[in-house]
Amino acid sequence: MAKPTSLRVYLATTARSESQAVKRLKRLQSSGVLSQDGVDCRLARALPPRPAGELIWFHVARTRSVTATLELLDTLRDERPDLSCLLTTTDPLPEQMDRLNNVIHMPLPEECVMVVRRFLDHWSPTVLGWVGDGFRPSLLWHVQEARIPSVAIAAPECAHEFDARFILPSLRQSTLSQFDHVIASNNNDATTWLRMGVNEQRIDVVGPLEEGSLSHRFEEHGFVELSQDIGTRPTWFAACLSAGEATDVIKSHTTVMRHAHRLLLIATFKDAAAQDTFEKQAASAGLRVAHRNNHTPVSEEVQVLIADSEIDESALWYRAAPTSFLGSSLTKDGGISPNDAAGYGSAIVHGPHVFHHENAYARLAAAGATRMVRSDSDLSDAVRAFLAPDASALAANAAWTVMSSGAEVSTRTADLLHDLLDLREAMDA
Repeated sequence: MAKPTSLRVYLATTARSESQAVKRLKRLQSSGVLSQDGVDCRLARALPPRPAGELIWFHVARTRSVTATLELLDTLRDERPDLSCLLTTTDPLPEQMDRLNNVIHMPLPEECVMVVRRFLDHWSPTVLGWVGDGFRPSLLWHVQEARIPSVAIAAPECAHEFDARFILPSLRQSTLSQFDHVIASNNNDATTWLRMGVNEQRIDVVGPLEEGSLSHRFEEHGFVELSQDIGTRPTWFAACLSAGEATDVIKSHTTVMRHAHRLLLIATFKDAAAQDTFEKQAASAGLRVAHRNNHTPVSEEVQVLIADSEIDESALWYRAAPTSFLGSSLTKDGGISPNDAAGYGSAIVHGPHVFHHENAYARLAAAGATRMVRSDSDLSDAVRAFLAPDASALAANAAWTVMSSGAEVSTRTADLLHDLLDLREAMDA
């Protein structure tokens, strides 16, 4: 495969750069920025074993796209449950990222020829999905040379930036043209890829990969039973409450009950301490509490239903409650993902501290699908406003529209990746 002049020059320079990379990484290790494992990963040394079978490699340029990428992986595994995944990122993952089940995570290796070759020889990925930008000329050239099918997947707020030692004239074109297929975010994005030399037939204008897949399931039988128990009672759900939110939620519930006497609150908690705090305060407020794990019927006398802490039934609660307060957000805990609440049709109320999922909340807020509160009185007003079926339905519909658009991109991208995986399987047979 003929190399463009700019790429030849770049590869020649990076071929001699491993010793410099070693010195730089050792300095970072000495200063405490990197561990020995971190140095080894960046140099593609002492790597963990490669899993047997198909291995999809996702590189995520910006960590805010990791959640959407993992949702895409879940979609792929619906049909390929044994699919292994290597996830590389340039930056460390956020501390709250806890969905890396059956995923090997490591930093992207150094942009040095010998390091890149060691990395690819070891992992031998079946397919590469490059999410976002931060393109590496040497790495992508060697991916193409190793005949690893590659897909560039658009991500929000990503353009066509490079992560390279230097950029020569025409290096951008010779690098971006290495991709076998492109998922473009819009027509302008597609036009850029066309100018870079990607054939129009290999570009799909679908949209950027964003969060939106449903990760939970619920038993329809359980939903029918619960619906029969609740009947026509107005209901709201407080999810993953922290101990510091107990007072605000209880005050809000008792306030709204003055106007809606049959109001039912369903609650789940961040941890056992939060649940204990809540139950003590609920008892002090004179609220009648039942526990789902005791199989207590949700009678008219029950004012608060504590969900079973041993089972994640959040999807069931989002379906049962037209309005959901997403907890750990009035306190500085960072909030929980709003995607399931949006996908299951519940109007979303949340506090100001949602930094763990700020992009997802921003998308929903822009569509008018959420309401932010800062105090118990704000929460009371929001819950009372959403008791009107048309108000909660309007917000829920806006949220569903946002989630549907994200799911469509994920589904189309998954279909393309399935096709490439099937092709590799046929070629290797």
